[in-house]
Amino acid sequence: MDMVWVKSKITMPRTVPNAIRRKKLLAILTNNRLKKLIIIQAPAGYGKTTLLSQWFGYRKEPVAWFTIDRNDDEPIRFVKYLIHTLSLSLKQELNYLDERITLETVIDKLLNTLELYRKFAYCFR
Repeated sequence: MDMVWVKSKITMPRTVPNAIRRKKLLAILTNNRLKKLIIIQAPAGYGKTTLLSQWFGYRKEPVAWFTIDRNDDEPIRFVKYLIHTLSLSLKQELNYLDERITLETVIDKLLNTLELYRKFAYCFR
């Protein structure tokens, strides 16, 4: 399967200068920084993307942004995008993403990328 990389899928949206700053929510996110997973759930239009963009704007650590759509239900496409996004946040180019490779190989490469990310993340603690 040939892939066309869509830059907007892996680019964090810019914050609007006059967007409402939700100080209480930003404080909650900041105070729970060491949690392994934070889930933000709200209906469409409630400002989830704006909140995350604002929060990531304050952080010094690298951020990986990946907007998922219904085309990402194909496993190899999903994992390739995920690896590509993580590699951009680590500033390490991974050249194998355009190759025709098996799902098993892509998963192995994802695990290696996540290990790099984990080691890099510990530098900031």
